[in-house]
Amino acid sequence: NTNSENSKLVVEKVRQAITSEKEKLVGLSSEKEYNTILQIVNIIDQTLMVKTQQYLGVYPTSRDKFMADNVIWAKGFFGDSNLTICAHNVHVDKTLDNFMGKYLSTKFGNDFKSIGLSVGEGTFEAFNPKLNNTLTTFNIPSQVKTEFGNALFTEAIAENFFVKTA
Repeated sequence: NTNSENSKLVVEKVRQAITSEKEKLVGLSSEKEYNTILQIVNIIDQTLMVKTQQYLGVYPTSRDKFMADNVIWAKGFFGDSNLTICAHNVHVDKTLDNFMGKYLSTKFGNDFKSIGLSVGEGTFEAFNPKLNNTLTTFNIPSQVKTEFGNALFTEAIAENFFVKTA
């Protein structure tokens, strides 16, 4: 796995170069811009870790932790403003361990609201454990429309709507 090790070393060198020149970089721009650049380096590092796990055929459980960490960073970066994050139901579920929703629910408590999304037909991309966790396009068969929740939503007159469950 030499490529990923080399990539990791390059990212670490970039991070060190940025942090060692913090005062100069902030002087040429701003603290906010410096923090943004450092966060971009963190996201590159996170991506390399997830891709390495996928390459090794392991489901990247760190992915949702990284997503949560990035939301928490954004919340701090933007201050008191509200954030809206769109993600698949599984990622925003507040009860599933090792998923973004649980991390965010633990961090923000009642200030974290989760909105579930559903579809009746089409395609989506996800990591396929049957194909060494490669990103795969999946088709949603029209039969999905007959399942209870999807059937109910498919027959709705309004194209978009909310159902309050709690």
